[in-house]
Amino acid sequence: MKAGQFILTTLTVLVSLVLINTATYAADLWINASDMLHDRQLHTATLLQNGKVLIAGWYTQEAELYNPETGAFTEIGSTIYYHWQGFTATLLNDGKVLIAGGIGAQQFAELYNPETGSFEATAGLITVHSFHTATSLTDGRVLIAGGQDQNGPQTHAVCEIYDPQLNTFSLTDSLNMDRSIHTATLLPNGQVLIAGGIQTITPGNGHYLDSCELYNPVNGTFSLTQNLKQPRAGHQATLLNNSKVLISCGAWNQRYGELYDYASQTWSLTGDMIIMRRSYHTATLLNSGKVLLAGGYINSSTASAELYDPATNTFSAVDSMFTARMEHTATRLLDGSVLIAGGSGTNGAINLAELFIPDTTTVVGINKDMNSKGLPRSFFLLQNYPNPFNPTTTIQFQIPASGHVELYICTMNGAKVRTLINQFCNAGTHSITWDGRDDNSKQIASGMYVFVINSNGIKASKKMVLLK
Repeated sequence: MKAGQFILTTLTVLVSLVLINTATYAADLWINASDMLHDRQLHTATLLQNGKVLIAGWYTQEAELYNPETGAFTEIGSTIYYHWQGFTATLLNDGKVLIAGGIGAQQFAELYNPETGSFEATAGLITVHSFHTATSLTDGRVLIAGGQDQNGPQTHAVCEIYDPQLNTFSLTDSLNMDRSIHTATLLPNGQVLIAGGIQTITPGNGHYLDSCELYNPVNGTFSLTQNLKQPRAGHQATLLNNSKVLISCGAWNQRYGELYDYASQTWSLTGDMIIMRRSYHTATLLNSGKVLLAGGYINSSTASAELYDPATNTFSAVDSMFTARMEHTATRLLDGSVLIAGGSGTNGAINLAELFIPDTTTVVGINKDMNSKGLPRSFFLLQNYPNPFNPTTTIQFQIPASGHVELYICTMNGAKVRTLINQFCNAGTHSITWDGRDDNSKQIASGMYVFVINSNGIKASKKMVLLK
């Protein structure tokens, strides 16, 4: 059964979009990436220790790797079992990836070994699990919690522990409430927060849950904690840098998100989200501490995106993705960018991928004061001036340490137009003028362009407009 079948179609879908002028969007950038080799939705994307991303699942056993250095997807062979959807892929401490359960292989598990590039069998799961959660505990073990039987699809409360040292599964305490399509978040105190989900009443019929519980790995037991303010399914849970857990979206009638404080075991409300009733989206913690909400289901797949800022407890709009999608994956790469891959588009599963490049000036903190040697203490990319411009504009940036700098102009689709700098630069403030011409000295057309800088592993970008 597809996750989309759980959406309560009997409820009236209320969509409320806030129209925001482009000029008020955050200074971030979407760039088209290479296509995946296969159409996928409800698949998994796991960041490996080497910085590559393992992609697996959907209508093929063929897995693939995304390499950020080359920007390409490559085949790496087939999984042992046919994990179609509703399975999990969990990075272990030794760098291997545990792939467990899911429709098509709901009582089977295997390991991906990046060193050998191969898949290895493990002991089988004790019970069936699909649309469950898998959480890596602080001691390296993995908690497999709840889920459902694809033949029911009846939800259950059975939980088990995978021990990488023994390569075996063993039963642990059961959930207080059977559930699937819930979230599981490892808290700073080592416990696991289980939140929301769906509970089936009769096979094929269920209701959304507001109940939450905590798993204590020390004694292996679950205990109830305060309920969510609203029942949720198709939501996301994100551990913030302030140690609170953000619950975003899900199919419900309110616009707010919720924050869980593990110290007090209580929930509080966030500010209003830009889009109401988003579900089956992704929520990715950025290096800046903000959270990127992208895509999902409203009354169909959406391309919209927004940012949650924990400092102000508010949401703000950012530019939409190129492609409307739900049930996709979002992976924060080692350079801080986010790879969005696959999902269900307007006509079913897709292989399209794109990258979100945050405005990293907010990561390091914009601080333009100088040290005792008169050099800047922080990295900073200024907005070009004038903007809009014709025929020339000036770009200024400062770097706190000497190193190689690449500064280039690209289209909104990510195609490079002009490389302005690609050389070693000394620490300090630099400026360069662009005449609106490409690398072949040809005058380019009017429109919106992006200038991108990469210096000492820090990447930043801003938009500008050429008017004629």
